[in-house]
Amino acid sequence: MKDEFNYRAIKEDLLRMNRHELSLAVDGAVDDRFYPEMRRMERQILLSIVDEAWKNHLLTMDHLRSSVGLKGYAQLDPKVEYKREGMRLFDAMWESIGERVTDLIFRMESFNEEFIRSTWVEATTSRNDPNAASASRQELDSPAQRAAQSSNQDNESRPDPVRHSEPRVGRNDPCPCGSGKKYKSCCMRKSGPVV
Repeated sequence: MKDEFNYRAIKEDLLRMNRHELSLAVDGAVDDRFYPEMRRMERQILLSIVDEAWKNHLLTMDHLRSSVGLKGYAQLDPKVEYKREGMRLFDAMWESIGERVTDLIFRMESFNEEFIRSTWVEATTSRNDPNAASASRQELDSPAQRAAQSSNQDNESRPDPVRHSEPRVGRNDPCPCGSGKKYKSCCMRKSGPVV
């Protein structure tokens, strides 16, 4: 196994394993050696599903915490009920993770092996210097072009302000309709407040 599959195991660990565990270890070594892209895909799927399920579990626990106080009306200890319900929800979350991962992996279609290898290849990050890009752009533009671009951007991005041409009437001023009442008791009530 060490030469063929590049599998390193401690002798004591192998001696403690029963036949079934040893069979699983050998199957895992074969898969790691001959199907590494499948392992990476399984790992990625499992990680994304666990992440989503854990976020949903935390949200559910938050809702449970806010509603468990009502258990006191039923003569039950809210703390004990919170623990019991939380454990039940946690177990349900783990069951759903196993079902969803298995479901997704069995639904994977058979593709060309070269396509799968190209899909699951580890990506490398490249870092570009942002200052160099902006400096080269400034060198290409003349000062007149930059000024024209900035003025066009300013004119396009800012809308004209809204201005009131009529004089404003205060709430406690006499109403302009001539009724003799205050504006707030007469026309303001009919038309709604002036902003």
